Amino acid sequence: MIIFTCALYYFLVIVGFFFQYYFKKFTASDYYMNPQLNLKRVFCIAYHYFILGYSMLLFELVGNEVIQSFTVLISVVIIFIVYISFSGNLEFAISPREIKRKRKRKWK
Repeated sequence: MIIFTCALYYFLVIVGFFFQYYFKKFTASDYYMNPQLNLKRVFCIAYHYFILGYSMLLFELVGNEVIQSFTVLISVVIIFIVYISFSGNLEFAISPREIKRKRKRKWK
């Protein structure tokens, strides 16, 4: 059961990376103009928070010595930090591409 829990976790994390790649190409104005895209973004944010909750569950399992692997602990912590940045990026709906555009406009 522990192996299934860890395998499912890593599978869901990989799927989350694909979701993040999908939303990377959109800017803030795309979300305002397309309500369906905005709804997808909301579901993706909920998915990211689900992964964060799952990370906390695995962290507790490692803390209670149900899972006795240091590499799982390190990977859970790294994934937790990455998913916090993912969810923050989607919550503010500004891609790095849009931030770069704003910086270029500022200097011109």
